Amino acid sequence: MRKQARSSWFPMRFQVAVLAILLLIPASAMSAQVLIPHITGSGGFWRDYLQVDNPTETEAFFKVSIMDNGPVIFEETYSVEPLGEKVIDLKTLVPTINSGAGVVEFDDSFQLNVRLSYENKAGGGVAEFRLTDEVAGTLGFYFSNFTPAVDWKAISITNWLGDEGITLFALGDSSVLGIQKITVKEGQKAVGLHTAWFPAVPASSIKKIIAVSAGTAELSGVTIAGNNANSFLLFTPAAAVATFTVHAGTWRGTLNSAPPRILVFKFGQTDENISGTFEVSDPACGYVDGISATGSVAGTIEGSYTCQGSLKKLEFKNTAVNNNIMTGEYIEYANGAQTGSGTFEVTRD
Repeated sequence: MRKQARSSWFPMRFQVAVLAILLLIPASAMSAQVLIPHITGSGGFWRDYLQVDNPTETEAFFKVSIMDNGPVIFEETYSVEPLGEKVIDLKTLVPTINSGAGVVEFDDSFQLNVRLSYENKAGGGVAEFRLTDEVAGTLGFYFSNFTPAVDWKAISITNWLGDEGITLFALGDSSVLGIQKITVKEGQKAVGLHTAWFPAVPASSIKKIIAVSAGTAELSGVTIAGNNANSFLLFTPAAAVATFTVHAGTWRGTLNSAPPRILVFKFGQTDENISGTFEVSDPACGYVDGISATGSVAGTIEGSYTCQGSLKKLEFKNTAVNNNIMTGEYIEYANGAQTGSGTFEVTRD
């Protein structure tokens, strides 16, 4: 998990970022900030409100910076009265915004509470949540399924800084329903219904989406859901995930033998149980595919096949997943007798 961004560090990183996402005023004047992870598009269906509450007896100041698909398109400093509040309709500031996000900066002595609120013009649904400066390399988007009122589910991911490769995992009923790789460039975001990435997964089946950065990206996001009339909305910030590994997916690599042999896994996963197939190059029989595989994450995954009258078996154990690389050990048998062993390494497609 990427730790919560420190206000004295995060703006400095932004200033030197390739896209120059923010043009910040001096840290001595504004020493804290919160992130606006998602501003809706300009289709005319939504209102987006920034609500800033001042619980102190001193007039407070804050700066709003808004970017659209990367570059900053709006900056303004506002004041909020002692014990007062400020409500800003973001669409009046940037009426033609397409793919928006932003930052609110203020002196931390002001103790401002900043919320982001959404209202659907047609359906009347309203949702809001408190803004923070938290970013992470792995995010969890968690959907509520206790009510049948939810008809659609969506997510918004903003890549504030770092690697643009992200892998999305759709999860439901303790199983992996789909895996999709996407690209979100630094300073930009991806937003859409879950069907944009998992078209074959019904909304009722999907329980969560986990987004995993390929490297050191600083991500934030919003979990979005509602009914077809948009009179009922559920919006909540994505949550940082400390560690996340799954064995499901298509993996390609080698058995580290002499010489190395091609190895391909095509795994499904429910709970800790693994099922699927694998492919391997065999010195005696050539390339063998469609080998049934079963096992568990914490135990052994194995499969057998025939080769020139012999029953061969491969066992894979002590597997470990780091981002999109899986490593482990293998043991090879022929007619029940061990014929070889070593390590393997495969990379998820």
